[in-house]
Amino acid sequence: SSSDRYCLASAMLQSCLLLSLLPLLASAANGQQYYAPVDQSAASFSSWYQDYLEWKSTNSAALSLSNYDLDAVKTYRTNFVQPQVMMHDKFLYDREADEYTVDKFLQDVTSRYGGVDSVLIWPTYPNIGVDDRNQYDMHSSLPGGLK
Repeated sequence: SSSDRYCLASAMLQSCLLLSLLPLLASAANGQQYYAPVDQSAASFSSWYQDYLEWKSTNSAALSLSNYDLDAVKTYRTNFVQPQVMMHDKFLYDREADEYTVDKFLQDVTSRYGGVDSVLIWPTYPNIGVDDRNQYDMHSSLPGGLK
């Protein structure tokens, strides 16, 4: 149905968005390991906290968030409730009927969360790495393929 195609297209768009942000995240991740104080004394914490504030300032200045100003991703600034769902979730796909049950899934998340802003569909986890298929092979092997 059109809602099934919309959900799959939305998931693919979100995957592309995440992939486009990976270089930004990877560059920000360099040097982001910051360890806790060595002990629980006030002096240790005070010294650690001053170092942390300096580290935070330096890393914040080096981090470019300009990708969030792009028109294509502005909607995600107000995207606060986003459940993640695996493609084989029983609320999203009925194996016996061999069909996606998007309405059933949306009713469930609406009853649990009071509504959602978007849904992150996770088609590869937990199966990626179990065999030699890559993410594209796994997307293609979903019921309905990549129609």
